[in-house]
Amino acid sequence: MVTGIVLLLAGALIVVMAIMAGIGKLGMNPLVGIRVAPLMRSEEAWRIGHKAGAPALIVAGIGAMIGGIACFFISSDDTVGIVALVSAAWLIAFTLGASLVAVRAVKSVR
Repeated sequence: MVTGIVLLLAGALIVVMAIMAGIGKLGMNPLVGIRVAPLMRSEEAWRIGHKAGAPALIVAGIGAMIGGIACFFISSDDTVGIVALVSAAWLIAFTLGASLVAVRAVKSVR
């Protein structure tokens, strides 16, 4: 149950952050966003990178939310653990993908 809540909330936060960043409502800050050097160089780089990476981050968050919802319907602790691991791998893969897309977008503007 706790695993499902954590995945659901984490996924929702990532989706909200990605949407805000994608539409330009999330300025450079010390807490959230794609925090890689090319994006941290300027507000413009931050905006361009996040606009490009937002779709992959949204997919990452939705995957975590689906994993969280699935946990509510699973009675086996072992299976919940597997769902949590798959959800974490999904988050990592799509977050890294978003970072790569964001960096490429910033570099293509230079």
